[in-house]
Amino acid sequence: MYVRVVLALLLVVGCLSAVSAEEAAEEGRAVRRTVESSGTVELVVEQAADIIAALNSAEFSLPANIGELIDAARTSADSADTWDVALMLGMAESASGNVSDIVSSAQLIEEGTEKARRNGDSGGLLMAAMANQYAGNEAAYDALLAEYEAAVTDEGATTKRSYYTFDLTVRNRSAHDMKVYVDGNYRGYIHPGWELYVRDVGIGWTTVEGLCPQCGEYWYDEFYGDSWDNWTTTFW
Repeated sequence: MYVRVVLALLLVVGCLSAVSAEEAAEEGRAVRRTVESSGTVELVVEQAADIIAALNSAEFSLPANIGELIDAARTSADSADTWDVALMLGMAESASGNVSDIVSSAQLIEEGTEKARRNGDSGGLLMAAMANQYAGNEAAYDALLAEYEAAVTDEGATTKRSYYTFDLTVRNRSAHDMKVYVDGNYRGYIHPGWELYVRDVGIGWTTVEGLCPQCGEYWYDEFYGDSWDNWTTTFW
């Protein structure tokens, strides 16, 4: 099974970056609320019209149910429910040049990141890194990517041990450089058109991930590797 995973909206958002709360404050615009110290969040479904009025523009319009989407993302225990909504808000903020005083993309990204950390979710940390990169927060992207790499290395060292192994070839047919992770372990860096040969991968369900540090694109493959196979994964 091969799945190329790219966060919904990431290709659309491109180089647009969200307006930060600090920038909004400097320009006299409304600044987002912070999460309560108790960790609870205020539901915003009844304030959806105010969010839309603050952020809609000729270039981008939020869906009418944005309040429901935000509430579902914030009350979910899974950080995976956060990123699409956060990036949608980021697109609206960039297009309108405004930040709602009710909730912001930066706030959702921060909350999603904390959920990923609490849940020990390395995949969530990677998505948090990518969301920060697309929001223009390079320092946060670098820090979270390092945190992700440390997490998957620890996970990979303890979650898959096998006496029998197989060899794996990873082909990069994309137009991007990529870092390759096999079962959560960093295994090398490959340029477009090159191949990476990985020896002695433990048999069983195997994950292969590719990440382009420069552009934030992400590839994913999962399969059951047997000791008599020489498996090849190709990322396009």
